[in-house]
Amino acid sequence: MHISTKFDNEWTAESVRRILTNEKYCGELILQKFYSENHLTKRKMVNHGEIKKFYVEEAHPPIIEKTVFLAVQNLMKKHQEQFSSKKSTTVVYPFTGKIHCNCCGKNYRRKTTATGVVWICATYNTKGKKYCPTAKQIPENTLISVCCELLGISEFDVEIFESQINKILVPAPNELTFIFTDGREFSANWKDRSRSESWTDEMKKATAERSRKWHEQSR
Repeated sequence: MHISTKFDNEWTAESVRRILTNEKYCGELILQKFYSENHLTKRKMVNHGEIKKFYVEEAHPPIIEKTVFLAVQNLMKKHQEQFSSKKSTTVVYPFTGKIHCNCCGKNYRRKTTATGVVWICATYNTKGKKYCPTAKQIPENTLISVCCELLGISEFDVEIFESQINKILVPAPNELTFIFTDGREFSANWKDRSRSESWTDEMKKATAERSRKWHEQSR
């Protein structure tokens, strides 16, 4: 609806979460959510149990029913338990934190697509081309090939890569600038994969199966 937030910013998941968990909407208050660090700095700190909180019921007229508010809390809790893993799922890849987009300043992130694994600008991936028009996803195989060629090695070696490459900048589509740990800079270009190279064995099998079924139905 093109409606901005209170401070004329874009909506984020955190903005929505704060609204859904705001007890004020159902007419209640939690006092002392925040406290001052000390009388000198007077810095506002989030209360994680450092001081006592107070819950006030029926503090003011509600704008939603409490049953609705509680239903939302239960649903959020259910989703959190369903999608949260007890084990850490954070995986660090050799290119993690190394590739920087010159257009928006964000890092590139790893993404699995129908045509294979690629690295894509975080802004482009989250918000779209409008917010980072020069960003372009880079096939992981292409990154590995360019790195091997630049480092003069026949097979990608994580230790060699991390010891020699400080970061990789993406100044424009199909362009990469490698910043070495000793301060040297080298630029490289890469080519898009052809349509035939983008077709995985799984995609070929699926297409063949759809074609077979179509022929059977048309008989």
